[in-house]
Amino acid sequence: MMRLLFVFFFLCSCATRNNVLNQYREKLQNGLAHKSQRTHILFLVDGLSYTVMKQQLKNGSLPNIKTFFLAPGQVLRKAHAVFPSLTFTNIAGILKEKPVHQTNAIGNKIVYNNRRINFESLDDRQNFTEIMRANNIFTRLNQKNYLTASFDYGLAADASLSSELDFQSAYAASQSDYRYIDLKKNDALKLLLSTTKTNQWPEFIFVHLVGYDFLSHRFGPQSAETLSYLKTIDSDLADTLNLLKKTESEHQVISILSADHGFSLNAKNYVDIGQLVKKTAPGAVVINESRMASLYYEKPSSTGELDTLTKKLIKQKGIELIAYKKSGQIKLQTHGRSFTYQELNQECVGGGVKISTENFTDICSTQLPESIKNMFYPFFIENLASYFSNPHWPDVVIIPNADTTFTNVGRGFHGGPTADETITPLLMRNAKIPQDVIIPNWQLLNFIN
Repeated sequence: MMRLLFVFFFLCSCATRNNVLNQYREKLQNGLAHKSQRTHILFLVDGLSYTVMKQQLKNGSLPNIKTFFLAPGQVLRKAHAVFPSLTFTNIAGILKEKPVHQTNAIGNKIVYNNRRINFESLDDRQNFTEIMRANNIFTRLNQKNYLTASFDYGLAADASLSSELDFQSAYAASQSDYRYIDLKKNDALKLLLSTTKTNQWPEFIFVHLVGYDFLSHRFGPQSAETLSYLKTIDSDLADTLNLLKKTESEHQVISILSADHGFSLNAKNYVDIGQLVKKTAPGAVVINESRMASLYYEKPSSTGELDTLTKKLIKQKGIELIAYKKSGQIKLQTHGRSFTYQELNQECVGGGVKISTENFTDICSTQLPESIKNMFYPFFIENLASYFSNPHWPDVVIIPNADTTFTNVGRGFHGGPTADETITPLLMRNAKIPQDVIIPNWQLLNFIN
């Protein structure tokens, strides 16, 4: 029996490593593979903050990434996540190339059509695929007859070539063997690149590495276990990066390494948000996303009712900021300070929304003065304007203190707007952006064709 299981696992493993290559060869035989002028590849390290990346590059822990991306004249740049700083929210934005109010993915857990959906659950993952389908970068490039490839399980809607979740990878995930999952994606990528002609490489390749995020949740983003895994990622990518580098003389390759969000680095206290809301605001459905929570009421609440609720909640221990939208106005309340601005729900160039305050009128959120844009947290006013412009916005958003989380499982938490969670690293090879610009990560791929 054990021998049969070994043979099954071995054959399954080999099959999945060849899966993307086999899809490519089938398209080649059918005349669907074509010559490409360039290849864009995005390595997305789930959960990696700018702070951690900067530290690890500085102390020499990532020699292969540093050598490849930080040639003379290149520097580590910053991007920023949308709110909330969660995987499905930000990956939806990156692959759809749209801000959060245009993606319908306003969290890992959402209330959608009066139903609670958890994209982290395999039962609900298909809902995320449906949200992504027919409206993403793969769709856009496929319509121009470009090949695209996604090395990720479950986030490959419409890609020409894509990895498939196999039994062994699912088993590895259940055993917390995240290296197996990430390494299999990398091996499949190397196989595709090394056995095909460079002028027939896909126009766009997406590589989603998940191990760092999982280990950060379990041990903390700066734990010895998690930082050791980051070194492993660097080592495992060495051959792939060298392959890309050697090919640049005959084929244009634009390489990007970034992240969907970071992690809170100092959340040590815990608040049971479910019990707190039950006591303070009974009747609300609570969606707990660790460093933020959203409330949904079955019946619409008046502005007066929301004001009363806000005043009660802000007095509770561990709560720093509460926000809600009513009659087109977004209201923020912190301890001893409130801020109101008008969201006009109009599109602006670059994906922003027009807002107004008592000091200015009808200005695109992307053009806000720095003093307003970074009020409370980096890019918070802009991000919240986009968040509340989504048609499925919640009644209330609650954000705990920077040292507090709504989850007591594991040691790593995200979902909030702190700099450690919001500011993500951006490394680019053979492409440049202005050094003083911190772009939202949903614009990472806008420049492709």
